[in-house]
Amino acid sequence: MRTLSLLLVSLLACGLSAPRLSAQEISESEKTPAGKPDPLKAEKEALEKITIENRIRKAKDEAEDHGKGRVLDGLRYGPALEKAKFDDKMKSLMAEKEELSLKYALELEKLKLELAAMELEQKRLEAKDKLDAAKFQVELADVRRERDKLLLESQLKAEKDKKAMEALKDQKEKAALELEVKLIQLRDEKATLQAENDKKTEEMRRVSLESQTEREQIDMELKRIMLEGTKLKLKTDERQNELALLRSEIDIREKKHDWKDETNREPIVLKEPFQKGVLTISDRRIDLNGPIYDAVGVYITDRIDYYNNVSNDPIFLVIGTSPGGSVWAGARILKSIQESKAPVHVVLKTAAASMAAVIISLAPHSYAYPNAFLLHHQMYRFTVANTRELREELEWRKKWEDRLFEPLAKKFGFPSMEKFRDAMYTHDANGNWKEFADDAKKMKWVDNIAYAIRETGIIRDPDAKEKATAAKARFLLEEKVDDQGKRFVQLPRIDPMDFYYLHNPDNYYR
Repeated sequence: MRTLSLLLVSLLACGLSAPRLSAQEISESEKTPAGKPDPLKAEKEALEKITIENRIRKAKDEAEDHGKGRVLDGLRYGPALEKAKFDDKMKSLMAEKEELSLKYALELEKLKLELAAMELEQKRLEAKDKLDAAKFQVELADVRRERDKLLLESQLKAEKDKKAMEALKDQKEKAALELEVKLIQLRDEKATLQAENDKKTEEMRRVSLESQTEREQIDMELKRIMLEGTKLKLKTDERQNELALLRSEIDIREKKHDWKDETNREPIVLKEPFQKGVLTISDRRIDLNGPIYDAVGVYITDRIDYYNNVSNDPIFLVIGTSPGGSVWAGARILKSIQESKAPVHVVLKTAAASMAAVIISLAPHSYAYPNAFLLHHQMYRFTVANTRELREELEWRKKWEDRLFEPLAKKFGFPSMEKFRDAMYTHDANGNWKEFADDAKKMKWVDNIAYAIRETGIIRDPDAKEKATAAKARFLLEEKVDDQGKRFVQLPRIDPMDFYYLHNPDNYYR
């Protein structure tokens, strides 16, 4: 028992001495470079205490199990074993210390990186602040320069205004001075005149001293003359006022007539003038009435060209009644219609025959009242010629027919001009094929039937001016009476190789 007690005492002594050294060493490693205590210190001490207690318990068990020999072996090899265990523990602690040091160094590097990032962000913010401050200074300098500029402009304007006021003041003073000089001159003249009057009066007095009555009569005569002059001046002013009043009344009356002669409305211009059976015509309109000849062709084509040069809004060729006329003039009108940039809308109100009907049928846009009628027939000419001349003229007519009437037959759906010509005689014994517009539309003679036509371009009273009447009658031909008492119109001479293509059943046009 004594031996066992000594063994236990030696083990306790060895066991307690080693942990003290280890605890001191560990305590040194537990402290951070900043001098702060390790947060795991209490747990480590509790673990070390439990380890020592386990070792003591294990030593007791070994002593009891192995007996005295075991104790002797323990006494013999105990210090070496304890030293080995101590070394193992020290290695473990050193590894743990190294691990903690590495962790601390890692955390320290992380903190350094975060600190460096924060410092970098701080420097960036400081640089941004400096940049913003510099921008603000630049903007402030611009604002100041603008303010200085405005201030200088204001001062310059004020200086100019001041100079203008001074010039105006000088002018005013100069005018006042001139007025004063004139007043002085007038006073001098008045004084001179007064002196002369006084002189004359004195002379008159000297002459008329013999009779006081005569002097009084002279004074009365002077007053009477002055009174008559004043009355005359008043009458003159009154007459001038009356004359001005009469002129004003005449002007007002003329303006009233001008106002009444117009509708005082703007014409309606539509890109699509035909809507729901209603055709709206603007002031871009051209009239065609009566026979077509060279002057009429020039009149119409010139106006189409003019309206094209104004705008691309629709143009309206309005046909009242036309028996047709010159093929040349009609072809020129039709070509002008087809080549116009502004769409030309051909409108028939009453009747169109021959060349006028061809213009309507071949126009890109055509309209007619339902009861208006169109008439197509073969072209003819008043000819006096020999057989050869007739043959040549027939060949020339055939060429015109190919150019002008073949497209017409093709549009109407006839395979050839001969079929179209046969159809003319099928519908009329004389070859004068006529149809009302609502039936003609079915045969493609006219594109659209207008049930209403709004003439918004007629904004002035047609009878207001003789000039308007003269313009309307520009192409009216003179009507005459022949020896048999029949009325007729002499058509103008057409050019060689031209033809009249008009409807003339009663030989009215000659």
